[in-house]
Amino acid sequence: MRHSLLLSFLFVWFCSLTFVRADEPFRNHRYNVFSVLPVRSDHIVMMGNSITNMHEWWEALGDHRIINRGVSGAVSDEMVANLSPIVAGHPSKVFIMIGTNDIGYSQSREHIADNLNTIISRFQKESPSTRIYVQSILPSENGSRGGKIAGTNELLRSVCRKANVTFIDLYDIMGDGEGHMKQGWSFDDLHPKAVGYRTWCNALIPYLDEGTAGKHTCTYPENLPDIHGNRFDSFGARLGTLSLLPITEDDTVLIGDEMIHSGEWHELLNSPTVKNRGTGWGYPGGDISWFMKEIPHIFHGNTQNRCPKTVVVYAGAQEVEAGTDGKAFEAQYRNLMELIHKEAPNAQVKVLSIAPNADKEKDAGFTQPFNKILKNIVKKDKQATFVDIYSPLSHPGMMMGNYVSGKGYLEIAKLL
Repeated sequence: MRHSLLLSFLFVWFCSLTFVRADEPFRNHRYNVFSVLPVRSDHIVMMGNSITNMHEWWEALGDHRIINRGVSGAVSDEMVANLSPIVAGHPSKVFIMIGTNDIGYSQSREHIADNLNTIISRFQKESPSTRIYVQSILPSENGSRGGKIAGTNELLRSVCRKANVTFIDLYDIMGDGEGHMKQGWSFDDLHPKAVGYRTWCNALIPYLDEGTAGKHTCTYPENLPDIHGNRFDSFGARLGTLSLLPITEDDTVLIGDEMIHSGEWHELLNSPTVKNRGTGWGYPGGDISWFMKEIPHIFHGNTQNRCPKTVVVYAGAQEVEAGTDGKAFEAQYRNLMELIHKEAPNAQVKVLSIAPNADKEKDAGFTQPFNKILKNIVKKDKQATFVDIYSPLSHPGMMMGNYVSGKGYLEIAKLL
């Protein structure tokens, strides 16, 4: 009996570890991207997990100095382990959200509080000029989080009180009083929709303005249509936010899957006119049919939007993984290009080749032939340019399996 109980315990423990680490390649790649993006003393850093990762903070708050260091799936141990590059940059402010994934993986609230205390102590000792703001965990009864968040928040508040740093209570602002996010504010009671992010941004504005001459405003319009592309998950929630962010005639808009989403392009290209409209995390993200649903909303969900100067598109990795027939892929991509030209008729379109696939058979059988198809499509399109990222990304150190490394992103930025 004891032997069987021990085996059962070990099996559950092993499975839980496997689950926790399932997205580790994505998280490692995301941290690697951060390694090539130095933090500056004028930066305002948003630290957190997927809830932070999936939002375009600098656009929503109209401040190019705001940088995103959120990582989908991150737990507090990882935030501590990857803290040094942020602290070393001595940012002006840091907004920390910590703990929701720890709770989801049944980590104790004391462990989360200890890690928060470590993070605060590092900043106070090594970057004393940085203003520290700790945001409460958002309300959620998703999975094993049920009934655990409010008590954890109180412990985090206590840590902040003792360390003399600001604690921002988002739990009450965004909650329904029963532990859930307000009705209609999330598809999964975890990741906010646009209405949640607008409320969040407005709650942060007094702290963003604190100690600065400038004034921040939330760029989301007052009336928020519920846009989701018939996906009632984090993809749909992100589309809802992307659809409402402003686009001007001077902008470059990047559309695509996880590869686009994970690139902090306004940092990589050092420009406030570069807008990230990538969706998904975890290779390979969305497929062409999803981008077709997104595009009309991205360009026209905000009625004040204008046709951008340039559109950069990256698509096809999902079709490589699916082993899509070449003729079907060509037809899908032609439809995609037609739609982009229709929705952004004056924009120049830069078509990025598909990045190398770690599976050599898939790379030779699909990636390389698909890239030839893309090149031929662009040849006949006077408003489009083909950008070969496959060749430079084939060099050592440019890829991490099927994910682009930090060095790889720098290479793509150079080409753009």
